[in-house]
Amino acid sequence: MQNYFSQERNAPFLYSENNIKCGIDTSSLENFHNYRINNEYLWLGNNGLANFPLIFKPNFDYSFSHLISYNKELIQREYDVYVPFTSVKYVQGARQEQFFEVLHTQNFNKQGNFSLGYKKINSVGSYNRQKSNNNNLFANVWWKSKKEKYKVSFFANRIKNTGFQNGGLKNDSIFILDSSFTSNRKTFAVNLEHAKDIRINSQFQVNQQFLISSNLDSLGNGSKKEMIFKSIFNNAKRTYFDTILNTNFYDNIYTDSNYTKDNIVINKLSQEISFLLSKKKDSSSFSFNPFVNYSYLDYKQESIKEYYHNFNVGVAVVLENKNLYLKSKSHYSLSGYQKKNIKSTSFLIWKINKRFNWYFNPNLTVYTPSIDLQRYYGNHNKWNNNFDNIRLINFTTGTNKNRLGVHFKFSYTDIYKPVYFNYLQEAKQYDGYAQIIQTSLAKEFHLGKWNIEPKAVYQYNGGLNIYRLPDYLATLKIAYKFKAFKNKLDVYAGTKITYYGETELMSYSPSLGQFYIAPNPKIGKHPFISFFVSSRIKSVRIFFALTHLNSGLLGENNYFGAKDYPLEDRAYKIGLNWNFLR
Repeated sequence: MQNYFSQERNAPFLYSENNIKCGIDTSSLENFHNYRINNEYLWLGNNGLANFPLIFKPNFDYSFSHLISYNKELIQREYDVYVPFTSVKYVQGARQEQFFEVLHTQNFNKQGNFSLGYKKINSVGSYNRQKSNNNNLFANVWWKSKKEKYKVSFFANRIKNTGFQNGGLKNDSIFILDSSFTSNRKTFAVNLEHAKDIRINSQFQVNQQFLISSNLDSLGNGSKKEMIFKSIFNNAKRTYFDTILNTNFYDNIYTDSNYTKDNIVINKLSQEISFLLSKKKDSSSFSFNPFVNYSYLDYKQESIKEYYHNFNVGVAVVLENKNLYLKSKSHYSLSGYQKKNIKSTSFLIWKINKRFNWYFNPNLTVYTPSIDLQRYYGNHNKWNNNFDNIRLINFTTGTNKNRLGVHFKFSYTDIYKPVYFNYLQEAKQYDGYAQIIQTSLAKEFHLGKWNIEPKAVYQYNGGLNIYRLPDYLATLKIAYKFKAFKNKLDVYAGTKITYYGETELMSYSPSLGQFYIAPNPKIGKHPFISFFVSSRIKSVRIFFALTHLNSGLLGENNYFGAKDYPLEDRAYKIGLNWNFLR
Protein backbone atom coordinates (compact mmCIF):
# COMPACT_ATOMS: atom_id res chain seq x y z
CA MET A 1 0.00 0.00 0.00
CA GLN A 2 1.21 3.52 -0.76
CA ASN A 3 2.90 5.13 2.25
CA TYR A 4 2.18 8.82 1.89
CA PHE A 5 4.49 9.86 4.70
CA SER A 6 7.72 8.43 3.28
CA GLN A 7 7.56 9.13 -0.45
CA GLU A 8 10.86 9.73 -2.16
CA ARG A 9 9.60 12.89 -3.76
CA ASN A 10 13.01 13.77 -5.20
CA ALA A 11 13.74 10.39 -6.78
CA PRO A 12 15.37 10.93 -10.20
CA PHE A 13 13.03 8.62 -12.16
CA LEU A 14 9.40 9.41 -11.39
CA TYR A 15 5.99 8.75 -12.80
CA SER A 16 2.62 10.01 -11.61
CA GLU A 17 -0.51 7.90 -11.68
CA ASN A 18 -3.84 9.01 -10.20
CA ASN A 19 -2.03 12.12 -8.91
CA ILE A 20 0.39 10.00 -6.86
CA LYS A 21 4.11 10.23 -7.54
CA CYS A 22 6.00 6.93 -7.65
CA GLY A 23 9.61 6.04 -8.28
CA ILE A 24 10.49 3.69 -11.15
CA ASP A 25 11.87 0.42 -9.79
CA THR A 26 15.28 -0.07 -11.42
CA SER A 27 17.17 -2.24 -8.95
CA SER A 28 15.13 -4.35 -6.49
CA LEU A 29 15.34 -8.14 -6.68
CA GLU A 30 12.66 -9.18 -4.18
CA ASN A 31 9.72 -9.34 -6.63
CA PHE A 32 11.53 -9.04 -9.93
CA HIS A 33 10.49 -12.56 -10.99
CA ASN A 34 6.77 -11.77 -10.50
CA TYR A 35 5.74 -10.72 -13.99
CA ARG A 36 2.53 -12.74 -14.37
CA ILE A 37 -0.57 -14.00 -12.55
CA ASN A 38 0.44 -15.81 -9.37
CA ASN A 39 -1.22 -18.61 -7.41
CA GLU A 40 -3.52 -16.24 -5.55
CA TYR A 41 -5.58 -16.40 -8.77
CA LEU A 42 -7.25 -19.22 -10.65
CA TRP A 43 -6.83 -19.02 -14.40
CA LEU A 44 -7.35 -21.14 -17.51
CA GLY A 45 -3.90 -22.67 -17.41
CA ASN A 46 -1.98 -20.34 -19.70
CA ASN A 47 -0.55 -16.88 -19.17
CA GLY A 48 -2.72 -14.24 -20.85
CA LEU A 49 -6.04 -16.11 -20.59
CA ALA A 50 -8.97 -15.35 -18.30
CA ASN A 51 -8.53 -15.48 -14.51
CA PHE A 52 -10.28 -14.56 -11.27
CA PRO A 53 -8.91 -13.96 -7.76
CA LEU A 54 -9.04 -16.40 -4.85
CA ILE A 55 -8.81 -13.41 -2.50
CA PHE A 56 -11.96 -11.32 -2.85
CA LYS A 57 -11.46 -7.84 -4.26
CA PRO A 58 -14.54 -5.59 -4.33
CA ASN A 59 -15.10 -4.04 -7.74
CA PHE A 60 -15.83 -0.32 -7.42
CA ASP A 61 -15.48 0.33 -11.14
CA TYR A 62 -18.58 0.03 -13.25
CA SER A 63 -19.08 0.66 -16.93
CA PHE A 64 -21.55 0.20 -19.75
CA SER A 65 -20.23 -3.27 -20.63
CA HIS A 66 -19.51 -6.29 -18.46
CA LEU A 67 -18.61 -8.68 -21.28
CA ILE A 68 -15.77 -6.49 -22.55
CA SER A 69 -12.89 -6.00 -20.14
CA TYR A 70 -13.67 -2.32 -20.37
CA ASN A 71 -10.82 0.06 -19.43
CA LYS A 72 -8.83 -2.69 -17.72
CA GLU A 73 -5.04 -2.38 -18.04
CA LEU A 74 -5.30 1.06 -19.65
CA ILE A 75 -2.25 3.06 -18.61
CA GLN A 76 -2.33 6.74 -17.68
CA ARG A 77 1.15 7.59 -16.50
CA GLU A 78 3.21 10.75 -16.81
CA TYR A 79 6.96 10.28 -16.51
CA ASP A 80 9.54 12.83 -15.40
CA VAL A 81 13.23 11.86 -15.77
CA TYR A 82 16.45 13.88 -15.65
CA VAL A 83 18.16 11.79 -18.39
CA PRO A 84 16.64 9.61 -21.15
CA PHE A 85 15.68 6.25 -19.70
CA THR A 86 14.99 2.96 -21.49
CA SER A 87 14.04 -0.33 -19.85
CA VAL A 88 13.75 -3.67 -21.65
CA LYS A 89 12.43 -6.85 -20.05
CA TYR A 90 12.25 -10.25 -21.73
CA VAL A 91 11.12 -13.59 -20.31
CA GLN A 92 11.34 -17.00 -22.00
CA GLY A 93 9.38 -19.84 -20.49
CA ALA A 94 8.35 -23.42 -21.03
CA ARG A 95 5.86 -24.27 -23.78
CA GLN A 96 7.02 -21.33 -25.91
CA GLU A 97 5.92 -18.70 -23.40
CA GLN A 98 7.33 -15.24 -24.13
CA PHE A 99 6.92 -11.98 -22.27
CA PHE A 100 8.36 -8.74 -23.62
CA GLU A 101 8.14 -5.23 -22.18
CA VAL A 102 9.92 -2.06 -23.25
CA LEU A 103 9.65 1.51 -21.97
CA HIS A 104 11.39 4.62 -23.25
CA THR A 105 10.92 8.01 -21.63
CA GLN A 106 12.79 11.28 -21.84
CA ASN A 107 12.26 14.94 -21.09
CA PHE A 108 12.69 17.00 -24.23
CA ASN A 109 13.18 20.06 -21.98
CA LYS A 110 12.38 21.09 -18.40
CA GLN A 111 8.78 21.66 -19.38
CA GLY A 112 7.95 18.43 -21.19
CA ASN A 113 8.34 14.67 -21.59
CA PHE A 114 7.35 11.96 -24.00
CA SER A 115 7.07 8.25 -23.18
CA LEU A 116 6.40 5.15 -25.23
CA GLY A 117 5.82 1.64 -23.89
CA TYR A 118 4.90 -1.77 -25.26
CA LYS A 119 4.05 -5.04 -23.51
CA LYS A 120 3.45 -8.42 -25.12
CA ILE A 121 2.49 -11.86 -23.82
CA ASN A 122 2.65 -14.75 -26.27
CA SER A 123 2.24 -18.33 -25.06
CA VAL A 124 1.24 -21.58 -26.77
CA GLY A 125 0.17 -23.38 -23.60
CA SER A 126 0.12 -27.06 -22.66
CA TYR A 127 -3.04 -28.11 -24.51
CA ASN A 128 -4.47 -27.75 -27.98
CA ARG A 129 -6.11 -24.42 -28.79
CA GLN A 130 -4.77 -22.70 -25.68
CA LYS A 131 -2.59 -20.03 -27.27
CA SER A 132 -2.67 -16.42 -26.04
CA ASN A 133 -1.32 -13.35 -27.81
CA ASN A 134 -1.78 -10.10 -25.87
CA ASN A 135 -0.41 -6.70 -26.88
CA ASN A 136 -0.50 -3.38 -25.04
CA LEU A 137 0.85 -0.16 -26.59
CA PHE A 138 1.09 3.01 -24.51
CA ALA A 139 2.16 6.59 -25.33
CA ASN A 140 2.19 9.82 -23.35
CA VAL A 141 3.30 13.39 -24.05
CA TRP A 142 3.01 16.27 -21.60
CA TRP A 143 4.15 19.87 -21.78
CA LYS A 144 3.79 22.89 -19.51
CA SER A 145 4.65 26.52 -20.04
CA LYS A 146 7.65 28.06 -18.26
CA LYS A 147 5.55 29.74 -15.61
CA GLU A 148 3.25 26.70 -15.46
CA LYS A 149 0.18 28.69 -16.43
CA TYR A 150 -0.79 25.99 -18.92
CA LYS A 151 -0.22 22.25 -19.09
CA VAL A 152 -1.41 19.72 -21.67
CA SER A 153 -1.14 15.93 -21.49
CA PHE A 154 -1.94 13.41 -24.21
CA PHE A 155 -2.43 9.70 -23.55
CA ALA A 156 -2.89 6.92 -26.09
CA ASN A 157 -3.41 3.28 -25.22
CA ARG A 158 -4.26 0.28 -27.40
CA ILE A 159 -4.78 -3.24 -26.09
CA LYS A 160 -5.41 -6.26 -28.30
CA ASN A 161 -5.86 -9.62 -26.57
CA THR A 162 -6.34 -12.75 -28.68
CA GLY A 163 -7.05 -16.02 -26.92
CA PHE A 164 -7.77 -19.35 -28.54
CA GLN A 165 -10.68 -21.12 -26.80
CA ASN A 166 -10.62 -24.89 -26.38
CA GLY A 167 -13.66 -25.26 -24.10
CA GLY A 168 -11.63 -27.32 -21.63
CA LEU A 169 -10.80 -31.04 -21.65
CA LYS A 170 -13.41 -33.49 -22.89
CA ASN A 171 -12.43 -35.89 -20.11
CA ASP A 172 -10.61 -34.30 -17.18
CA SER A 173 -10.38 -37.64 -15.32
CA ILE A 174 -7.55 -38.59 -17.70
CA PHE A 175 -5.57 -35.64 -16.41
CA ILE A 176 -6.45 -36.26 -12.74
CA LEU A 177 -5.31 -39.90 -12.82
CA ASP A 178 -2.23 -39.31 -14.96
CA SER A 179 0.71 -38.90 -12.57
CA SER A 180 3.28 -38.85 -15.36
CA PHE A 181 4.65 -35.35 -15.76
CA THR A 182 6.21 -36.31 -19.09
CA SER A 183 2.89 -37.15 -20.74
CA ASN A 184 2.07 -35.12 -23.84
CA ARG A 185 -0.78 -32.79 -22.92
CA LYS A 186 -1.38 -32.13 -26.62
CA THR A 187 -2.84 -35.63 -26.95
CA PHE A 188 -5.71 -34.80 -24.56
CA ALA A 189 -8.94 -34.14 -26.46
CA VAL A 190 -10.52 -30.69 -26.04
CA ASN A 191 -14.09 -29.51 -26.67
CA LEU A 192 -13.46 -26.75 -29.22
CA GLU A 193 -11.07 -26.88 -32.16
CA HIS A 194 -11.92 -23.65 -34.01
CA ALA A 195 -12.92 -21.01 -31.42
CA LYS A 196 -11.18 -17.72 -30.72
CA ASP A 197 -11.80 -14.62 -28.59
CA ILE A 198 -10.50 -11.19 -29.66
CA ARG A 199 -10.74 -8.08 -27.45
CA ILE A 200 -9.55 -4.68 -28.62
CA ASN A 201 -9.61 -1.61 -26.41
CA SER A 202 -8.34 1.79 -27.55
CA GLN A 203 -8.33 5.03 -25.59
CA PHE A 204 -7.24 8.56 -26.44
CA GLN A 205 -7.25 11.25 -23.79
CA VAL A 206 -6.29 14.92 -23.64
CA ASN A 207 -5.99 16.78 -20.33
CA GLN A 208 -5.58 20.55 -20.17
CA GLN A 209 -4.86 22.65 -17.06
CA PHE A 210 -5.19 26.44 -16.99
CA LEU A 211 -3.79 28.40 -14.06
CA ILE A 212 -6.24 31.10 -12.94
CA SER A 213 -4.23 32.55 -10.07
CA SER A 214 -1.32 31.64 -7.82
CA ASN A 215 0.46 33.18 -4.84
CA LEU A 216 2.87 30.34 -4.05
CA ASP A 217 6.20 31.31 -2.52
CA SER A 218 9.59 29.66 -3.12
CA LEU A 219 8.77 26.90 -0.60
CA GLY A 220 5.47 26.10 -2.31
CA ASN A 221 3.37 27.68 0.43
CA GLY A 222 0.27 29.58 -0.59
CA SER A 223 -2.67 28.80 -2.83
CA LYS A 224 -3.53 28.43 -6.48
CA LYS A 225 -6.64 28.00 -8.60
CA GLU A 226 -6.88 26.00 -11.83
CA MET A 227 -9.40 24.91 -14.44
CA ILE A 228 -9.02 21.38 -15.81
CA PHE A 229 -10.54 20.01 -19.03
CA LYS A 230 -10.49 16.31 -19.92
CA SER A 231 -11.56 14.79 -23.23
CA ILE A 232 -11.59 10.99 -23.54
CA PHE A 233 -12.51 8.74 -26.45
CA ASN A 234 -12.86 4.97 -25.98
CA ASN A 235 -13.40 2.27 -28.55
CA ALA A 236 -13.88 -1.24 -27.20
CA LYS A 237 -14.73 -4.39 -29.13
CA ARG A 238 -15.10 -8.09 -28.37
CA THR A 239 -15.58 -10.74 -31.05
CA TYR A 240 -16.11 -14.44 -30.42
CA PHE A 241 -15.46 -16.71 -33.41
CA ASP A 242 -16.18 -20.40 -33.87
CA THR A 243 -15.96 -21.50 -37.48
CA ILE A 244 -16.93 -25.19 -37.15
CA LEU A 245 -19.30 -25.72 -34.23
CA ASN A 246 -19.19 -28.65 -31.85
CA THR A 247 -22.95 -28.90 -31.40
CA ASN A 248 -22.54 -31.29 -28.45
CA PHE A 249 -20.64 -28.65 -26.47
CA TYR A 250 -23.00 -25.67 -26.77
CA ASP A 251 -26.20 -25.80 -24.73
CA ASN A 252 -27.95 -23.51 -27.24
CA ILE A 253 -27.55 -22.55 -30.90
CA TYR A 254 -29.96 -19.76 -31.80
CA THR A 255 -29.12 -18.55 -35.30
CA ASP A 256 -26.42 -20.57 -37.10
CA SER A 257 -25.36 -24.18 -36.47
CA ASN A 258 -22.22 -23.87 -38.62
CA TYR A 259 -20.59 -20.57 -37.73
CA THR A 260 -20.48 -18.14 -34.80
CA LYS A 261 -19.38 -14.52 -34.85
CA ASP A 262 -20.71 -12.61 -31.85
CA ASN A 263 -19.79 -8.91 -31.62
CA ILE A 264 -20.00 -6.16 -29.05
CA VAL A 265 -18.76 -2.70 -30.07
CA ILE A 266 -18.72 0.39 -27.84
CA ASN A 267 -17.75 3.96 -28.73
CA LYS A 268 -17.71 6.42 -25.89
CA LEU A 269 -16.89 10.14 -25.80
CA SER A 270 -16.51 11.79 -22.40
CA GLN A 271 -15.96 15.44 -21.46
CA GLU A 272 -15.11 16.63 -17.97
CA ILE A 273 -14.67 20.14 -16.58
CA SER A 274 -13.38 20.76 -13.07
CA PHE A 275 -12.11 23.51 -10.81
CA LEU A 276 -9.12 22.86 -8.54
CA LEU A 277 -8.32 24.93 -5.47
CA SER A 278 -5.16 23.88 -3.66
CA LYS A 279 -3.53 25.36 -0.56
CA LYS A 280 -0.28 24.57 1.24
CA LYS A 281 1.28 25.84 4.45
CA ASP A 282 4.43 24.11 5.71
CA SER A 283 3.54 20.42 6.16
CA SER A 284 -0.20 20.91 5.67
CA SER A 285 -2.03 20.93 2.35
CA PHE A 286 -5.61 20.97 1.11
CA SER A 287 -7.28 20.65 -2.28
CA PHE A 288 -10.89 21.01 -3.36
CA ASN A 289 -11.90 19.75 -6.80
CA PRO A 290 -15.59 19.92 -7.92
CA PHE A 291 -16.30 18.56 -11.41
CA VAL A 292 -19.02 17.86 -13.98
CA ASN A 293 -18.83 15.05 -16.51
CA TYR A 294 -20.87 14.28 -19.62
CA SER A 295 -20.51 11.13 -21.70
CA TYR A 296 -22.13 9.95 -24.92
CA LEU A 297 -22.03 6.30 -25.92
CA ASP A 298 -23.18 4.05 -28.72
CA TYR A 299 -23.51 0.34 -27.97
CA LYS A 300 -23.84 -2.30 -30.68
CA GLN A 301 -24.48 -6.02 -30.71
CA GLU A 302 -25.43 -8.11 -33.70
CA SER A 303 -29.12 -7.18 -33.39
CA ILE A 304 -28.93 -4.32 -30.86
CA LYS A 305 -27.97 -0.72 -31.59
CA GLU A 306 -28.57 1.71 -28.76
CA TYR A 307 -27.41 5.20 -27.79
CA TYR A 308 -26.95 6.55 -24.29
CA HIS A 309 -25.78 9.60 -22.40
CA ASN A 310 -24.82 10.22 -18.81
CA PHE A 311 -24.38 13.41 -16.79
CA ASN A 312 -22.46 13.35 -13.49
CA VAL A 313 -21.49 15.90 -10.86
CA GLY A 314 -18.97 15.30 -8.11
CA VAL A 315 -16.23 16.57 -5.85
CA ALA A 316 -12.80 15.35 -4.73
CA VAL A 317 -11.04 16.52 -1.56
CA VAL A 318 -7.49 15.87 -0.36
CA LEU A 319 -6.27 16.89 3.10
CA GLU A 320 -2.78 16.21 4.46
CA ASN A 321 -0.74 17.23 7.51
CA LYS A 322 1.89 15.65 9.73
CA ASN A 323 -0.53 13.19 11.28
CA LEU A 324 -3.29 12.76 8.71
CA TYR A 325 -3.87 12.00 5.06
CA LEU A 326 -7.41 12.04 3.66
CA LYS A 327 -8.47 11.55 0.07
CA SER A 328 -12.16 11.43 -0.79
CA LYS A 329 -14.03 11.46 -4.09
CA SER A 330 -17.77 11.23 -4.75
CA HIS A 331 -20.00 11.64 -7.76
CA TYR A 332 -23.71 11.41 -8.50
CA SER A 333 -25.42 10.79 -11.84
CA LEU A 334 -28.11 13.40 -12.47
CA SER A 335 -29.44 11.96 -15.73
CA GLY A 336 -28.91 9.31 -18.36
CA TYR A 337 -28.58 5.54 -18.33
CA GLN A 338 -26.91 5.59 -14.91
CA LYS A 339 -29.31 8.12 -13.35
CA LYS A 340 -29.18 8.20 -9.53
CA ASN A 341 -25.96 6.17 -9.47
CA ILE A 342 -23.59 6.99 -6.63
CA LYS A 343 -19.91 6.36 -6.23
CA SER A 344 -18.08 7.48 -3.09
CA THR A 345 -14.59 6.36 -2.08
CA SER A 346 -12.43 7.62 0.78
CA PHE A 347 -9.01 6.77 2.08
CA LEU A 348 -7.75 7.98 5.47
CA ILE A 349 -4.35 7.37 7.04
CA TRP A 350 -3.88 8.35 10.68
CA LYS A 351 -0.24 8.62 11.68
CA ILE A 352 -0.32 7.96 15.41
CA ASN A 353 3.46 8.31 15.77
CA LYS A 354 6.58 7.88 13.65
CA ARG A 355 6.38 4.10 13.76
CA PHE A 356 2.66 3.42 13.72
CA ASN A 357 -0.26 4.32 11.47
CA TRP A 358 -3.80 3.13 10.93
CA TYR A 359 -5.88 3.43 7.78
CA PHE A 360 -9.60 3.49 6.99
CA ASN A 361 -11.10 2.94 3.56
CA PRO A 362 -14.93 3.25 3.36
CA ASN A 363 -16.66 2.93 -0.03
CA LEU A 364 -20.22 3.16 -1.28
CA THR A 365 -21.34 2.39 -4.82
CA VAL A 366 -24.89 2.29 -6.21
CA TYR A 367 -24.86 1.45 -9.89
CA THR A 368 -26.99 0.30 -12.78
CA PRO A 369 -25.95 -3.09 -14.20
CA SER A 370 -24.24 -2.80 -17.57
CA ILE A 371 -26.13 -2.85 -20.84
CA ASP A 372 -25.09 -6.35 -21.85
CA LEU A 373 -26.20 -7.74 -18.48
CA GLN A 374 -29.64 -6.29 -19.21
CA ARG A 375 -29.90 -7.32 -22.87
CA TYR A 376 -27.79 -9.70 -24.89
CA TYR A 377 -28.32 -11.74 -28.03
CA GLY A 378 -25.63 -14.07 -29.37
CA ASN A 379 -25.52 -17.37 -31.18
CA HIS A 380 -25.25 -19.35 -27.92
CA ASN A 381 -26.47 -16.97 -25.20
CA LYS A 382 -29.37 -14.56 -24.89
CA TRP A 383 -31.43 -12.83 -22.23
CA ASN A 384 -33.66 -9.80 -21.70
CA ASN A 385 -33.54 -8.59 -18.10
CA ASN A 386 -34.83 -5.64 -16.13
CA PHE A 387 -32.36 -5.48 -13.26
CA ASP A 388 -32.52 -3.16 -10.28
CA ASN A 389 -29.54 -1.09 -9.19
CA ILE A 390 -26.77 -2.88 -7.29
CA ARG A 391 -25.57 -1.47 -3.98
CA LEU A 392 -22.05 -2.24 -2.80
CA ILE A 393 -20.81 -1.14 0.63
CA ASN A 394 -17.23 -1.84 1.63
CA PHE A 395 -15.24 -0.87 4.71
CA THR A 396 -11.57 -1.74 5.09
CA THR A 397 -9.30 -0.87 7.99
CA GLY A 398 -5.89 -1.92 9.19
CA THR A 399 -2.25 -1.00 9.62
CA ASN A 400 0.74 -1.32 7.34
CA LYS A 401 3.25 0.59 9.43
CA ASN A 402 3.87 -0.29 13.06
CA ARG A 403 6.61 -1.17 15.50
CA LEU A 404 6.20 -4.91 14.94
CA GLY A 405 6.19 -4.64 11.13
CA VAL A 406 2.84 -6.42 10.96
CA HIS A 407 0.44 -5.84 8.06
CA PHE A 408 -3.12 -6.32 9.29
CA LYS A 409 -6.33 -5.77 7.35
CA PHE A 410 -10.01 -6.27 8.10
CA SER A 411 -12.58 -5.82 5.35
CA TYR A 412 -16.37 -6.07 5.24
CA THR A 413 -18.26 -6.02 1.94
CA ASP A 414 -22.04 -6.02 1.58
CA ILE A 415 -23.53 -6.41 -1.91
CA TYR A 416 -27.27 -5.98 -2.35
CA LYS A 417 -28.85 -7.54 -5.44
CA PRO A 418 -25.61 -8.82 -7.03
CA VAL A 419 -25.59 -10.04 -10.63
CA TYR A 420 -23.98 -13.35 -11.56
CA PHE A 421 -24.06 -15.99 -14.31
CA ASN A 422 -25.99 -19.15 -13.44
CA TYR A 423 -25.44 -22.74 -14.61
CA LEU A 424 -27.38 -21.97 -17.84
CA GLN A 425 -24.83 -19.20 -18.58
CA GLU A 426 -27.54 -16.56 -18.11
CA ALA A 427 -27.13 -13.23 -16.33
CA LYS A 428 -29.28 -13.30 -13.18
CA GLN A 429 -29.84 -10.98 -10.24
CA TYR A 430 -30.13 -12.26 -6.69
CA ASP A 431 -32.88 -10.54 -4.68
CA GLY A 432 -30.91 -10.45 -1.48
CA TYR A 433 -27.47 -9.93 0.02
CA ALA A 434 -24.02 -11.39 -0.40
CA GLN A 435 -21.46 -10.58 2.29
CA ILE A 436 -17.72 -11.07 2.40
CA ILE A 437 -15.80 -10.71 5.66
CA GLN A 438 -12.06 -10.83 5.19
CA THR A 439 -9.11 -10.70 7.57
CA SER A 440 -5.46 -10.85 6.57
CA LEU A 441 -2.23 -10.84 8.54
CA ALA A 442 1.30 -10.63 7.15
CA LYS A 443 4.74 -10.09 8.63
CA GLU A 444 8.21 -9.75 7.18
CA PHE A 445 11.12 -11.14 9.20
CA HIS A 446 14.76 -10.25 8.55
CA LEU A 447 17.16 -12.71 10.16
CA GLY A 448 20.60 -11.78 8.97
CA LYS A 449 20.61 -12.47 5.24
CA TRP A 450 17.37 -14.44 5.47
CA ASN A 451 14.01 -12.90 4.58
CA ILE A 452 10.83 -14.71 5.70
CA GLU A 453 7.36 -13.45 4.71
CA PRO A 454 4.32 -15.38 6.00
CA LYS A 455 0.81 -14.25 5.04
CA ALA A 456 -2.61 -15.62 6.00
CA VAL A 457 -6.05 -14.62 4.73
CA TYR A 458 -9.39 -15.76 6.15
CA GLN A 459 -12.64 -15.17 4.22
CA TYR A 460 -16.27 -15.69 5.19
CA ASN A 461 -18.90 -15.70 2.46
CA GLY A 462 -22.46 -15.04 3.71
CA GLY A 463 -25.65 -14.99 1.68
CA LEU A 464 -25.56 -16.29 -1.88
CA ASN A 465 -22.20 -17.92 -2.62
CA ILE A 466 -21.57 -16.60 -6.13
CA TYR A 467 -17.82 -16.01 -5.69
CA ARG A 468 -16.65 -19.55 -4.84
CA LEU A 469 -13.94 -18.34 -2.47
CA PRO A 470 -11.81 -20.59 -0.25
CA ASP A 471 -12.20 -20.02 3.49
CA TYR A 472 -8.48 -19.42 3.84
CA LEU A 473 -5.35 -18.83 1.81
CA ALA A 474 -1.78 -18.82 3.13
CA THR A 475 1.56 -18.04 1.55
CA LEU A 476 5.10 -18.41 2.84
CA LYS A 477 8.11 -16.85 1.16
CA ILE A 478 11.62 -17.76 2.33
CA ALA A 479 14.57 -16.10 0.63
CA TYR A 480 18.30 -15.59 1.13
CA LYS A 481 20.15 -12.49 -0.05
CA PHE A 482 23.91 -12.49 -0.54
CA LYS A 483 26.76 -11.28 -2.73
CA ALA A 484 28.86 -13.51 -4.99
CA PHE A 485 31.92 -13.23 -7.21
CA LYS A 486 33.94 -11.00 -4.88
CA ASN A 487 30.87 -8.99 -3.83
CA LYS A 488 30.18 -7.85 -7.39
CA LEU A 489 26.98 -9.86 -7.92
CA ASP A 490 23.83 -9.36 -5.84
CA VAL A 491 21.84 -12.59 -5.52
CA TYR A 492 18.36 -13.15 -4.07
CA ALA A 493 17.18 -16.79 -4.00
CA GLY A 494 14.20 -18.41 -2.36
CA THR A 495 10.94 -20.28 -2.53
CA LYS A 496 7.27 -19.42 -2.17
CA ILE A 497 4.51 -21.78 -1.10
CA THR A 498 0.81 -21.05 -1.67
CA TYR A 499 -1.90 -23.16 -0.05
CA TYR A 500 -5.66 -22.60 0.11
CA GLY A 501 -8.73 -24.36 1.42
CA GLU A 502 -11.26 -26.30 -0.59
CA THR A 503 -13.51 -24.32 -2.89
CA GLU A 504 -16.04 -25.35 -5.51
CA LEU A 505 -14.85 -24.77 -9.04
CA MET A 506 -16.36 -22.17 -11.33
CA SER A 507 -17.23 -23.07 -14.91
CA TYR A 508 -16.12 -20.97 -17.86
CA SER A 509 -18.13 -19.93 -20.90
CA PRO A 510 -15.95 -19.33 -24.00
CA SER A 511 -18.81 -17.66 -25.88
CA LEU A 512 -19.31 -15.10 -23.09
CA GLY A 513 -15.74 -14.97 -21.81
CA GLN A 514 -17.16 -15.22 -18.27
CA PHE A 515 -16.97 -17.53 -15.27
CA TYR A 516 -20.32 -18.90 -14.07
CA ILE A 517 -21.54 -20.99 -11.15
CA ALA A 518 -22.58 -24.62 -11.65
CA PRO A 519 -22.54 -27.84 -9.58
CA ASN A 520 -18.82 -28.64 -9.79
CA PRO A 521 -16.26 -30.65 -7.82
CA LYS A 522 -14.11 -29.01 -5.16
CA ILE A 523 -10.43 -28.27 -5.45
CA GLY A 524 -7.85 -26.96 -3.03
CA LYS A 525 -5.58 -28.28 -0.30
CA HIS A 526 -2.89 -28.60 -2.94
CA PRO A 527 0.34 -26.68 -2.32
CA PHE A 528 1.89 -24.61 -5.10
CA ILE A 529 5.63 -24.45 -4.61
CA SER A 530 7.87 -22.19 -6.68
CA PHE A 531 11.60 -21.57 -6.65
CA PHE A 532 13.36 -18.44 -7.86
CA VAL A 533 16.79 -16.86 -7.99
CA SER A 534 17.37 -13.25 -9.04
CA SER A 535 20.63 -11.37 -9.50
CA ARG A 536 21.89 -7.98 -10.56
CA ILE A 537 25.06 -6.82 -12.30
CA LYS A 538 25.12 -3.02 -12.53
CA SER A 539 22.02 -2.10 -14.57
CA VAL A 540 21.15 -5.66 -15.64
CA ARG A 541 18.84 -7.93 -13.64
CA ILE A 542 18.23 -11.59 -14.44
CA PHE A 543 16.13 -14.32 -12.86
CA PHE A 544 15.43 -18.03 -13.12
CA ALA A 545 12.24 -19.54 -11.70
CA LEU A 546 10.53 -22.90 -11.49
CA THR A 547 6.80 -22.54 -10.93
CA HIS A 548 4.55 -25.26 -9.50
CA LEU A 549 7.60 -27.49 -9.20
CA ASN A 550 5.66 -30.05 -7.10
CA SER A 551 3.15 -30.82 -9.89
CA GLY A 552 2.96 -34.51 -10.79
CA LEU A 553 4.82 -35.55 -7.62
CA LEU A 554 1.85 -36.39 -5.38
CA GLY A 555 0.39 -39.23 -7.49
CA GLU A 556 -2.80 -37.35 -8.36
CA ASN A 557 -3.38 -34.14 -10.30
CA ASN A 558 -6.29 -32.14 -8.95
CA TYR A 559 -5.33 -28.54 -9.68
CA PHE A 560 -7.80 -26.69 -11.88
CA GLY A 561 -8.57 -23.06 -12.67
CA ALA A 562 -12.14 -23.84 -13.79
CA LYS A 563 -14.14 -26.95 -14.58
CA ASP A 564 -12.16 -28.96 -17.19
CA TYR A 565 -9.34 -26.37 -17.27
CA PRO A 566 -6.16 -27.67 -15.55
CA LEU A 567 -3.72 -25.13 -14.19
CA GLU A 568 -0.20 -24.95 -15.52
CA ASP A 569 2.18 -27.83 -14.74
CA ARG A 570 5.76 -27.36 -13.64
CA ALA A 571 7.43 -24.74 -15.83
CA TYR A 572 10.69 -22.83 -16.01
CA LYS A 573 11.03 -19.07 -16.58
CA ILE A 574 14.20 -17.17 -17.50
CA GLY A 575 14.03 -13.39 -17.51
CA LEU A 576 16.26 -10.39 -18.11
CA ASN A 577 15.79 -6.67 -17.47
CA TRP A 578 18.24 -4.13 -18.86
CA ASN A 579 18.07 -0.43 -18.05
CA PHE A 580 19.78 2.06 -20.38
CA LEU A 581 20.70 5.59 -19.34
CA ARG A 582 22.04 8.35 -21.56
